[in-house]
Amino acid sequence: MRTLSLAPPRSYISSSYIEKDLVTCSHVYLLCDRVHRPLELPYDGPFRIIAHGTQTFRIHRRSCEEVVSVDRIKAAVPGPLPEKPCGPLHPAASPHRSSIPMSCMIRFPPGRNNQLPPHPAPTLHP
Repeated sequence: MRTLSLAPPRSYISSSYIEKDLVTCSHVYLLCDRVHRPLELPYDGPFRIIAHGTQTFRIHRRSCEEVVSVDRIKAAVPGPLPEKPCGPLHPAASPHRSSIPMSCMIRFPPGRNNQLPPHPAPTLHP
């Protein structure tokens, strides 16, 4: 036991990852601290940056200022703009018109169980 020596303490200084766009962006997304429903986005925002330091950002959120850690935010950068603007839909592509003719549609009276009869099983000929 007397021959054992203490190990020197480890240095815990490590460089943390910070997005390069955080310094130049004007808006950020804020990570939500709650359990998410399926298909719910993990970030809220975008929120306007008022000021920033090395580890904290002051953002404008819901008509008040909040100071948040750099670990909870993500830079909101604008995506590429479309090459040509979207025009109006053609009348043939309107969602209100059906491409199925009315003569092929089956109408059921109200309150009736709307189930179609089963199709006969296909037969294979050898």
